[in-house]
Amino acid sequence: MFSPIRREDEEKKRVELELAVAVSCHSSTSSVDHLGEFMRKNGKGSKLQDIQLHRTKCTKLICKVISPALFEELKEDAKGKKFCVLVDESTDFGVRKHLCVIIRYFSETQSKIITAFADLVPVVGATGSDLFFSMTGALEKIGLTLSDCVGFASDGASAMIGEHNSVWSRVKQQSPNCQLNKCHSLSLCVEKAFDKLPSSLGYLLHEIPKWFSKSIIRREAYKELFFTMDPNEERKGTPVPFQKISNTRWLVRGKVLYNILVNWEELQAYFASALPVADASCRYKAREILNMLRDPINKLYFNFVTPVVTEFERVNSHFRATDADPEELVKELILHHNSLKARLTDMMGRPLPKHRVDYGSKFTQEVDAFINSQNNSIEAVRKADDLKERCSNLLQEALDQVQKRLPVATNIFKGLSAFSPRKVLNQVECVPFADMPLPHLRIGNEDLLEKQYRKILHLTWTEECFQW
Repeated sequence: MFSPIRREDEEKKRVELELAVAVSCHSSTSSVDHLGEFMRKNGKGSKLQDIQLHRTKCTKLICKVISPALFEELKEDAKGKKFCVLVDESTDFGVRKHLCVIIRYFSETQSKIITAFADLVPVVGATGSDLFFSMTGALEKIGLTLSDCVGFASDGASAMIGEHNSVWSRVKQQSPNCQLNKCHSLSLCVEKAFDKLPSSLGYLLHEIPKWFSKSIIRREAYKELFFTMDPNEERKGTPVPFQKISNTRWLVRGKVLYNILVNWEELQAYFASALPVADASCRYKAREILNMLRDPINKLYFNFVTPVVTEFERVNSHFRATDADPEELVKELILHHNSLKARLTDMMGRPLPKHRVDYGSKFTQEVDAFINSQNNSIEAVRKADDLKERCSNLLQEALDQVQKRLPVATNIFKGLSAFSPRKVLNQVECVPFADMPLPHLRIGNEDLLEKQYRKILHLTWTEECFQW
């Protein structure tokens, strides 16, 4: 005979499960060793006094109880839904390859589109065939089939989106109406384009913030020099050049570029005064930085590349918005592409000669001032031509990289704003049902959807209408 489970035991299990969920969301499992003891000690007289939870048990609860329960909820919620799949292949710390599979679908329980982690699948081979079967296996565990897949997103690797023998080519065979969305990766566009410039720029970007990062004495010395050079506070509000670059978010360097550029003269003065008193271990670095800052060509490069990177950063910020309009995002990306193209080609699309390329008015003025300061010498003109050549190459590489990442089917995004509540509930802006985008998703329910769409304008949208 089995003894009945007491209510106290049920309460204890519930509390331990809730604590395990909280720990898995907000900290490492090792923290539960101290947290559990603290709760027992200070929770006397409550449900917390009987919990017995340490990292071993917590790990088992997460892996054997919580994870399967959440997986079953996901299967039930996503069953039969149209979905998009996002995949990416990566290598972990142990040099093992994995394929991360993520799905996006409309959740009726949450009344919104959600992004859910499906699986992290170990893979041996990285061919299109291997990755495809790993992905379909993960989807089948949830009960999804590729015939319901309406969108596929991945990076630009040939094994992922190549025209033949790739994951995408196989997805397209099973779901002809599925749309391909490549990662736009504007940061990668700038990173590859930046390689066209001299390495000295990257050195300054890395070493100047690093010089100040671990020494408050150096930072305070720089601030004191800055205020000395600006006694009337005409440059009040100028950012200091202390912000470090990011290894993962390349576009953060746009701010670093700007901060160094607007502090160029002050940085020259600072390193000129810091060099004589610097320790032997860092004197060489201070001398190198000072020599680069004194080179007017480096400053010209900064004048050119700073607004370019800043514009990429501005466009990229639209894609980080939570509820951005997909149609507007594509318009912004195409506009950015056309703007880059117009700097390098004429109205007929023919390449412009180097002297007619749009380098930016500020940069052009600074180049002319540099040539005049050198009395229009042949050497100065040669340096200016070489400078423009490399800047032109950067623009061309940036254009090529953006073009590679443009959506394959831009027309699929056209008209998506018709689904916006602002238009659907507006008698003037409401789009006729026959002109609504994505007609293939209405097959089988077109009459019902049209009736609902026709009536939606005549509903009284008060708080009583919603049942959450």
